[in-house]
Amino acid sequence: QILAGGNQEALAVSKACGLQFIRAECFVFSHVADEGLMDGCAGSLLRYRRTIGAEDVLVFVDIKKKHSAHAITSDVDIVATAEAAKFFLANGVVITGSATGQEADHNQLHGNKKCP
Repeated sequence: QILAGGNQEALAVSKACGLQFIRAECFVFSHVADEGLMDGCAGSLLRYRRTIGAEDVLVFVDIKKKHSAHAITSDVDIVATAEAAKFFLANGVVITGSATGQEADHNQLHGNKKCP
């Protein structure tokens, strides 16, 4: 990551430096963070990736991102969020705890065979 929400910038740097992937946040669905409302960027990010010829740079995406409030998407569970990321062509998902150093809540995924 370059900066909060700096996904296009991260793609540009990755392409210029020959890096293999970026870690993007707020790929699908919105959330509220310290920076304010963060909107999903899947469409614009993937169009930008094609525009700069960076289709070889993989996009791994944070879902239900730490240090963020997800009340506006509380009706969308983590599995549905992962499925949306897959639908919007993320190369992989990153699942974290609610803060740095905290584990992800494995109960959200445990026993769910639908998780992509």
